[in-house]
This record gives sequence, C-alpha cells and structure tokens, in this order.
Amino acid sequence: MRKITDIPDIDKPREKLIRRDVSTLSNVELLAVLIGRGVRGRDVLQVASEIDRRFKDDLDRIGFEELVKIDGIGAVKASQILAGFELARRYSGKNDVKITFPADVLPFVMEIRDKNQEHFVCIS
Repeated sequence: MRKITDIPDIDKPREKLIRRDVSTLSNVELLAVLIGRGVRGRDVLQVASEIDRRFKDDLDRIGFEELVKIDGIGAVKASQILAGFELARRYSGKNDVKITFPADVLPFVMEIRDKNQEHFVCIS
C-alpha cells in the first residue's frame, strides 16, 4: 500500500502547488490539497481519486451527505470541500440563475443584510 510519504516531495500536491502554480495541478491533486490528509490505509490522493471518480460529472452539485459516505471524509473534510467549491462558484461569477421570485435574490444580498449602512443593489 502506497503512502503519501512514499511520493517524492516534488510530486506531492501541496508542494507542487507551492513550487509551481495552482493551475498545474489535476482535479484530483486540487481535491487532495483541500482534504489535507488521508486516513489509516488510504492516502489523501486515494481519497481524492474516489471523490473525483464518483462525482466527476456532478462535482459542483455534490452534497454533504454524499461526501461523508466516502471512507476518509468526515464532517470537517466534507465542510472544507463544500466551502472551497462554494467560494469558487461565488468568485467565478458564472451563475445561471433565473430570478422569478423575491426570495431568489436573497443569496446575492446575504452578505449585506446586517450592515448598518444603506446599500443600493442592482440585479439584472
């Protein structure tokens, strides 16, 4: 059984990200960086590979319950992965959202709801 410590430092996902550029990492390596470490009997790359294999086509729609069913993914790691995906989604600005009800606007204005200063928001 391979361990992450058996992999040369230059090929480990986190070290690869630091030495090179984040864009050089594969999806599995990016997931491995988010996960951080494996569990007894499964290194982080094996856990990340299983996530990629299981949810490759729907990775952006994966849910907490599906993630925690994977050996090596507990509540903390599932939360980290989902938070990373959500940040990427928010920063990408690519939302194919159709606003049909006032409640559909709520996710876009949540961060200013508790502000004391008035804000003008235009959503088109």
